[in-house]
Amino acid sequence: MANIVGPALEIAPPDSLELARLLAVYGRVRGVEEGNYPAADAAFQKGFAIAKNIGDLDLEQRTLAEAAQVDMYHLRHEDAVSKARQALAVPVHTPNLPLECASWYVVCFSTLASGKPVVTSDVTTFLAKAERLGNRFWLHAAYWIQEWVHRLQGNWCKAREYSDRGLEMVPSALTIMSTRPHLEFETNETVRGTEFLRFWVTLPGEPNPDPTFRYAATSLVLGSAAWISGEATHNDLARQAAEVVISSDFAVPGCLCAALGGISLIAVMEGDAAECRRLYGDLTAYQGTHTPFMAVDRILGLLAGAMGELDAAATHLEQGLSDCENMKNSPERAWTAHAYANALLERNSPGDRVQGTAYLDEAEALAQELNMAPVLRRVEESRLRLDFRPPTNPGGLTTREVEVLRLVSAGKTDREIAEELIISARTVTTHVSHILNKTGAANRAEAASYATRNGLT
Repeated sequence: MANIVGPALEIAPPDSLELARLLAVYGRVRGVEEGNYPAADAAFQKGFAIAKNIGDLDLEQRTLAEAAQVDMYHLRHEDAVSKARQALAVPVHTPNLPLECASWYVVCFSTLASGKPVVTSDVTTFLAKAERLGNRFWLHAAYWIQEWVHRLQGNWCKAREYSDRGLEMVPSALTIMSTRPHLEFETNETVRGTEFLRFWVTLPGEPNPDPTFRYAATSLVLGSAAWISGEATHNDLARQAAEVVISSDFAVPGCLCAALGGISLIAVMEGDAAECRRLYGDLTAYQGTHTPFMAVDRILGLLAGAMGELDAAATHLEQGLSDCENMKNSPERAWTAHAYANALLERNSPGDRVQGTAYLDEAEALAQELNMAPVLRRVEESRLRLDFRPPTNPGGLTTREVEVLRLVSAGKTDREIAEELIISARTVTTHVSHILNKTGAANRAEAASYATRNGLT
């Protein structure tokens, strides 16, 4: 494409409308097809200046929208959101709905991928624009964003609903097909997850492989499925797909990040410390990025832990927990809390054992609340491995629940309990709910009476 547009640029009149239009195309080609961000940015800046000088608002909007998409592919998410919003704010005479949909997609995707809380009105506006346009591609993209948002909240039912609607629009869409296996494995629907996984197993066998999203996603999808399920069925295939991307001179950062993330999870599973160290060095460039599956900081924390760099692991996982809090990402927080607990208990510095146990309890509470059986299995494994299996308590209460019940019996509020146990108030609320269910108590007073009767106070 660059070989076609390049010669056209040379014959287009200087500072002309024709030149500006070509530059908008050329910027996307250089940025997405060739992974050359500086060349793309230069083309967009020049084209935008011409469009502004001649007063062509439609071309200003188009150039900004194209530039925003290139920024998104290059993980420059703050710039991407800024340019997309600028494009939407251009006072064009006739609305360009496809371009507006493209811009709203960038706003939503880059906000989520940067680890920031998405604005509800942005997501609903994108869906409304896509429905008004009626274009199947943009409808499926809007449904995918909705699926992503509901998955972050642990609202599995709504997430599946939007995922199904998106696949009705575009069957075998790479976007939705990439996250659907993750959704199924997270909720222990392994049979359905495996069915969706078959789609990715066939892709790397295609002729003329290229360093695009399909190969990057193959690595991340297969690596993520292996990590959650514990079954290393397609590890070699994930590596092959990743190599297509990593070995290319034209892969954009978004694809590189996904490809590296997939094989990083596999390296951690296999306990390959040398490979973990190599991948850690490569993946550090994408720290702070959130894939549609998981946070890069969690992957970096797992890599660092596998290398024996437990201080670095704790730092990455602390950042991951902070991002989860900002995004209200409950499933990711459950996984990250478990990983952080393991790192702390392995490091065993002063205070680590107490804090590590607290994070194991938090991971367990969240996993119970969200019905995430894979996390519950990991928590149980951690307790057994570290000889932290809780003693048998009345009513099947965990050790942490007994601690919370004692403080409830003492008349403390959820906030006071959270401060004393160094956990979040939300986690305390979840523990109290489980205590009431297990003891058959209708309220905190009855729970306190149960504690007294059973010698727990």
